[in-house]
Amino acid sequence: MVITNTDLNKMKKLNDVTNFHQGGDIFIKNDSSLIKALDEDINKFINYLISIPNHENVIKPLENIKVLNNNNKEKNYQSSYRMIFLNNAKTLISLYHEDISYEEKVKYALDLFNALYFLHQYIVVGDIHAKNILINDGKAYISDLDNSRKLNNIFKPIYCYYYLNFLQSYGNTKYTDIIKMYIECLSFILGINFSKVIIMYGYKEFYKIITSYKLPKEVLNFFKIIKTNSSLKKLGEEAYDFERFITPDVLELKRKLSYLEPSSSLNKDFHS
Repeated sequence: MVITNTDLNKMKKLNDVTNFHQGGDIFIKNDSSLIKALDEDINKFINYLISIPNHENVIKPLENIKVLNNNNKEKNYQSSYRMIFLNNAKTLISLYHEDISYEEKVKYALDLFNALYFLHQYIVVGDIHAKNILINDGKAYISDLDNSRKLNNIFKPIYCYYYLNFLQSYGNTKYTDIIKMYIECLSFILGINFSKVIIMYGYKEFYKIITSYKLPKEVLNFFKIIKTNSSLKKLGEEAYDFERFITPDVLELKRKLSYLEPSSSLNKDFHS
């Protein structure tokens, strides 16, 4: 598919009408399709993502689109692709304070870990956070894969919303994906933005804070496994089983940890 830069810029930007947070510009093509346009030339990787089999809980590129830059006064995009448009989708973070049962939240988490297990056959996602996770019609989705990397391309940096170790963009692996997904799901269940705490103070400080409380043994078992980088591989495939590392008792922490909820001014940045 080919589209001119002029025609692309005539479309309404999704960023202008929703709380989605994804790199690049996203345009509404029609009721069922979006076009994401990027400044960086990643066309080869987009084609690789297209070649990955579909998964019911993954939003991935469906078609590579060539943008013809026919006006130097307009923004010139180097790569773009078409993806599905879920009209009623909401970001995970926008649902933090909605009246959703613990059981339903766990169901969404299971969707996400199932999707993550699938994607790890092909890529390291890296940039996992609550604005790249969507909820629509009772299903959860992982989205925004264009900044991920192939499993064997360890030298490609992944630029993320937040990092877990000093290696920063080069330190993303399947194991850091698992940790981030767990943190995002725990944040969702408690309605507390833990990723903001990690951004502000670093993962080590977050670890000290979270483990200083009397956590349910299932939650503590997860954080014990990931205490050091050298032990990350101990996660193995068992860590994709979210239900093994969560319990309704975790809800008792909500009041105790409420002070970690960012102020309204800080939280506003997350919804912009």
